Amino acid sequence: TYRDAILRGEMDRGPLGMRPVNGRGGPKERFMPPQQRGRGGGRRRGGRGSGRIAVPLGRMNPPPTDMGRGPMMTAGPLGAPPGMVGGPPAGVTNNLMRGPGPGPIAAGPLGRPPPMMGMNPMFGLYDPFGAGQADLSLLMDQGREQRDEPHDMIPTKEENPFKHKNDYSMQFFDTSNRPQNYIRDSQYEAGFDEYPTLKKLIRCKDQLVKARNTPPMFLNTDLKHTDLLGTLGTKFDVILIDPPWVEYHQRAPSVVKKYWTADEMAALPIPQIADSQSFLFLWCGSTQGVETGRILLRQWGFRRCEDIVWIKKNSHTEDDPEKRVGKDIAAKGWDGSSIMVHTKEHCLMGMKGTVRRAVDSHFIHANIDTDVIVTEEPPFGSTRKPVELYTMIEHFCNGRRRLELFGEAHNIRPGWVTLGDNLGRPSYYDKDKYMEAFKDDCNFPGWIPAAKVMDMYQNHHSGNKPTCTVDHRYLSGSTAEIERDRPQSPPPQGKGPMGKPKHK
Repeated sequence: TYRDAILRGEMDRGPLGMRPVNGRGGPKERFMPPQQRGRGGGRRRGGRGSGRIAVPLGRMNPPPTDMGRGPMMTAGPLGAPPGMVGGPPAGVTNNLMRGPGPGPIAAGPLGRPPPMMGMNPMFGLYDPFGAGQADLSLLMDQGREQRDEPHDMIPTKEENPFKHKNDYSMQFFDTSNRPQNYIRDSQYEAGFDEYPTLKKLIRCKDQLVKARNTPPMFLNTDLKHTDLLGTLGTKFDVILIDPPWVEYHQRAPSVVKKYWTADEMAALPIPQIADSQSFLFLWCGSTQGVETGRILLRQWGFRRCEDIVWIKKNSHTEDDPEKRVGKDIAAKGWDGSSIMVHTKEHCLMGMKGTVRRAVDSHFIHANIDTDVIVTEEPPFGSTRKPVELYTMIEHFCNGRRRLELFGEAHNIRPGWVTLGDNLGRPSYYDKDKYMEAFKDDCNFPGWIPAAKVMDMYQNHHSGNKPTCTVDHRYLSGSTAEIERDRPQSPPPQGKGPMGKPKHK
């Protein structure tokens, strides 16, 4: 073996040990005698310098002079390195690691050296390859085992495969803390901290919406017996509906005293008060209302285009006496007939008419917000919805005529007309005053009217033309800063922002 050649001094040794054979692989070709080098004895792997590097062996050190007389050393069979037939040499201490040193070591079979041979200061044995260095064959075996070890190991029974995982389901069962409680930066204001351009766009949009909002108006009325078009005197660009579903009645009977059936909601004159280009947002709860809501959208003349999901957190329930799920699981979202605990609600979004996101910038600004809302759920027994939905609607649709049906006192908001029978205050709505609030001028700095915004997209690369079916005074307009920073549809390859060929 090559190891025998090392012991007999027949190998060419440098100052750092035997030279590696570059470009040759295989476990038998790591070390080669000098007379075989350069003859291509071995399969080529890679280019120059890509061969395996041998472990430096260092110079052979003589035995220490102060170790005393030790046991006799005999040569192993078949030319193997000598093995120790006795214990450690006299005068050598073995307290550097733990316990006494190893016992007698015999030579390995067929000339294979023992795992540790000679004197090693760590174990009290003499190492002819240099003090403190491990046996070469042992290092080779360890390297081969590491290469052959599979990457995907099946955990043994003693190992716990879940010790490094977060079991949110068990956490919810034990403490009633929902998994969404641990979502980072779930507040609407904190969601844009890492996106400075989008955060700047949100601030500009909020300022423009505030400047173009109409005064808040509201009307106490029974929607089953109200002529909406005759009472309101105009059509609307955005309609938000939060119906009294039977699910809400079961959850909060003191708040939703009477619920509406699907037929009663289908009888609402929504097509008469929705303009030819308009959007409808319909809260559907978390049970049967989702499928019923899709049917209502089609019956009212809208096609569903989005599904906004409200994920409800319950992190602020430390003062809840019914903390554990098992004590009052109905209060945590289970109605007794569902398979899973409900911690979300759906809001279906419908569109009427043709609205192209690429060119109809005078009416919509898409991709500003996401379709997921993560907020704290209201107190038990309340059907209040998150305020973030109003912000999403105002950022998306530039129409100024906004209507909410089945509203309550907390839903009254600037820029909106709120109708409901549980407002808790006298009505304040005059259709003449409401129409006077729509003016085609604005003192907002850098304001661009909707007509000029349409002119900016007349020669769009898509070939489509802006479509506007409403009076421009019902639209918010825009600014140059908003048009520059808002997300837009990318142009085709090889063309500029307005469809002009790029110069090579």
